[in-house]
Amino acid sequence: MDRKNTSLYAWRPYVFAIVVIAAAAALRLWALHGLGMRYSMLTFYPAVMVVALYGGFSAGMLGTFLSCLAILFVLPLFVHGPFIRDSLDWLGLAVFFATCTMISSIAGAMRRGQAREKQAEAELETLNASLELRGNQLEATNKSLESTAKAMDLLNEMGNLLLTPLSAEEAFSIIKQYGPQLFPIDSGELFVYRASRNVLDGVAAWGEPLGWEHWFAPEECWALRLGKLHQVNDSRSALACAHAGATGLTSYLCVPLMAQGESLGVFHLRMPRGQSAETAASEDGLSEAKQRLTISFVERIALALANLNLRETLRNQSIRDALTGLLNRRYLDESLDREIRRASRKARSVGAIMMDLDHFKSVNDTFGHDAGDTVLREMGNFLQQNTRKEDIACRYGGEEFLIILTDTTLDGLQQRAEHLRTAVKTLHVTHRGQLLNALTMSVGVASFPEHASTAETLLRAADSALYRAKHEGRDRVVLASVALAQSVPSHSAKSP
Repeated sequence: MDRKNTSLYAWRPYVFAIVVIAAAAALRLWALHGLGMRYSMLTFYPAVMVVALYGGFSAGMLGTFLSCLAILFVLPLFVHGPFIRDSLDWLGLAVFFATCTMISSIAGAMRRGQAREKQAEAELETLNASLELRGNQLEATNKSLESTAKAMDLLNEMGNLLLTPLSAEEAFSIIKQYGPQLFPIDSGELFVYRASRNVLDGVAAWGEPLGWEHWFAPEECWALRLGKLHQVNDSRSALACAHAGATGLTSYLCVPLMAQGESLGVFHLRMPRGQSAETAASEDGLSEAKQRLTISFVERIALALANLNLRETLRNQSIRDALTGLLNRRYLDESLDREIRRASRKARSVGAIMMDLDHFKSVNDTFGHDAGDTVLREMGNFLQQNTRKEDIACRYGGEEFLIILTDTTLDGLQQRAEHLRTAVKTLHVTHRGQLLNALTMSVGVASFPEHASTAETLLRAADSALYRAKHEGRDRVVLASVALAQSVPSHSAKSP
């Protein structure tokens, strides 16, 4: 309501009061001449009472009093003849005006009481709304605390399980199991470096498909380049990762896996497709709480992978030859007995190919021991490239090497040995820019159960066949015989 209408509304009660009392007074004058004093009072006093009641609720006591004064002092100026004829009029008017004033005061008090009651109701409604808001906030806080407590329980549970796996594959399986529980509405994938450290491969994923290959180069991720968490709220951003920039994702996180100052990989967490960045905080998107949860999740994974890598390094140092990278004699002794027992239970074969580099001493004498070490390293690489994953290729001692093959027939064993003897001649070993002499080797072949019944007799049979190959002129393959294995002692060098 504007100011003009408000002013008009404020003056309406006074105008009404004046009009009513003026009309009543005029009627009184007319009644006074025509009906007499007694009947004229019946018209004036009720009119004043109506005004008093009306004024008490709307204009107030002041409006009533001013109206009465207007009748007493203004109306006689326009009406001929005395308005008040005797003392009875004065007494009646005085009493009635006092009564009207009291009625108006009571009505005003009632009006103010109603106003206070309405104000109290409004304040009560405001208080109730405030209490309801605080209750909702408290409920949201309780839910958040419950969610945080549940997430911490899951993180601790996952962390304890990650201390037990024997391989990286087991660890990745645990991560894939707990990831959807910690991030139920989001999708994620864990990437780790290859051994070459020029590519990262996806090893554990959940949620919606990524939309790109499960591998990428390290320079394609800003988190790896910056070495810290990288958040993108719009895939069109200039700092969007190249491996995720063309997928239409609206918001995602990339967190590097860091342990002991070394980067092991990166974890990628993304919001559901179509969810805008503005809804991230309100709909549990990439809020600060989720960022903290993601960082805790990644820290536990990084620690577990670092422990696995350290354990694998220590294990390799204990079972692998430091110079050639092949398995050592200790691993051979532990594995060969197990393979013999397994083959015995399942009626299968176990073959042994024992090799010795011909004239290796002359390489050391002519070019030095560094050149000899170079030859041994090249021989280790050669055997790793020419053996199956299930084969056991080891350095048996000095310049002697041994390969244990399972589920291979005797003919297949001989063919494999002949292939290795021929292929080693194609190696071109250089040392300090100088090409060394071509390599040849003598090979002895034996098989369980044809030539031996235990691991010890199998090695003795292969060693005896090797001794025979060297004795017959070197650069050849000789198959063991039972009689030869039982009669000729082992001539192998001891483990380095």
